Amino acid sequence: MTPDAPSTTNDPTSAPPASRGALSPRRSLAHAFVAPAVALLLTAGAWIDSNRRSAEGRNDFFLGKGAVPLPVIADFSLTERSGRPVSLASLRGRPWIAGFAFTRCGGPCPKLTGEMRKLQDSLAGTDVSLVTFTVDPEFDTPRVLSEYADQFGADKERWLFLTGDERAVKKLVSESFFLPMEKDPNARPSERITHSTKLALVDREGRLLNYFETDDRLEADGLDRLVKRARLLGRTTCMPEVNAALNATSGLLLLVGLALVRRGRVAQHKRTMLTALAVSVAFLACYVTYHAQFGSVHFPGEGGARALYLGILITHVGLAFLLVPLAATTSVLGLKGSFERHARVARLTFPVWLYVSSTGVAVYLLLYRIYSGVP
Repeated sequence: MTPDAPSTTNDPTSAPPASRGALSPRRSLAHAFVAPAVALLLTAGAWIDSNRRSAEGRNDFFLGKGAVPLPVIADFSLTERSGRPVSLASLRGRPWIAGFAFTRCGGPCPKLTGEMRKLQDSLAGTDVSLVTFTVDPEFDTPRVLSEYADQFGADKERWLFLTGDERAVKKLVSESFFLPMEKDPNARPSERITHSTKLALVDREGRLLNYFETDDRLEADGLDRLVKRARLLGRTTCMPEVNAALNATSGLLLLVGLALVRRGRVAQHKRTMLTALAVSVAFLACYVTYHAQFGSVHFPGEGGARALYLGILITHVGLAFLLVPLAATTSVLGLKGSFERHARVARLTFPVWLYVSSTGVAVYLLLYRIYSGVP
């Protein structure tokens, strides 16, 4: 099941004769390491570069030329509808989605709050919080907000409604969320406050990650992306780590299997390679299960990071499709005892399999660790 499985002889455990035009064992082994080594070196380089640029206060490599670090929400002290004080420190440790509305609003606020109610249902089972900031704190007292929240069935633990000093609220909205908030004292109460209908996603460290539209034109796509991104931030599953571990285990077993067959230990080689096959099948099942629940995960980086990530991902996925028939054919030929044909097919299967396993780990590191928005 690797490049030089034994040929058919009276002694099935004997080492295979050298094939015409075949690589020497040393060169074949060296070639097997090239692709995964390159992928992992590139990933390590991206990680080192990101740390260096972060230390310099810049993220050009990941966010594009001239980009700045993610803005951090300034500390605040407001009052929740229950009467308890809430600050940024109260929200740290879990991702949250911020919305802006007021109870007397005659425009988009009821619709926006209704969308947040849908998010409350969609994000059940995660640790994502919802936070509605009133932009009319003079009227929206904790009691008024409590009655308003009850109309939408807001969970008292997962969905907060905050009010407080008007100047503090406006400063927070304009200087931390970079969104408009204007008051016209001469307008009717239902039209007195002009504000944004965007929802803002904030990570566990209080960093502002992105905005999502709630208007009719972009609502479906925007809210769908928000749910997927929030689920990722608030995920309670360790499936990506499990998938990465399965890929790493498969790659390690492949290398062990290669070493075993080089030493003529065919029985151990067979068991090792069948184990690697079982691990890869388990990875496929876990991968499909995870993405069925969380959908595809968008890579947020740009510039060099995006080019690196897409290059690894595209080759990983393309070769993964090729690997399915290759691994199946190689395994069947080995189990049937067609060792010469097995060895010929394995010379292609082995490097493809090793590349797919190693780049699977690289994709995990880039997407979920090096640049994920998840601490």
